[in-house]
Amino acid sequence: MPPLVYIFASTSIVFTTAIFGLLINNYIKKKLFYEKLRHMDFVNSDRVNKLLGIVLLKKLILKSFWSKLNPTLKLTSTTDSTRLIALYNEMVNAEVSHLIGFVITLFIIVGSYFADFHKGIIVPLFVANIIFHLYPALLQQYNKRRLRRLINIYAKK
Repeated sequence: MPPLVYIFASTSIVFTTAIFGLLINNYIKKKLFYEKLRHMDFVNSDRVNKLLGIVLLKKLILKSFWSKLNPTLKLTSTTDSTRLIALYNEMVNAEVSHLIGFVITLFIIVGSYFADFHKGIIVPLFVANIIFHLYPALLQQYNKRRLRRLINIYAKK
């Protein structure tokens, strides 16, 4: 198959797994272990986030149409502590959904490799998975940490 087909197929698979990520996330929200997912951080250092390109990704998203996709993830000028906590919960929701989509896509990649099924899709699918699932999850974690600091400031008032 031509490489363009693999790129299109990879993007389609990643967006499909995003839908499954949302569905699974909505199912597990009420489970006891979800509280641990709320406070999970993979990269705690702002310096490492900058080196990984998370800060650049944030700027790109804010200046592109991607910023319009989830309007509930916006900080407004009339924000109070209740709104900040609701925003934090939305960020957790988006982060966990992306991570679930990331894991599902990893299973597809590994399955494709071991089943000897269209090995040409593995690299484009892996790259698309990182771009559309892992990096957005890391961006949500970065924003969550910043938002936690703001919530703590409001809590001290």
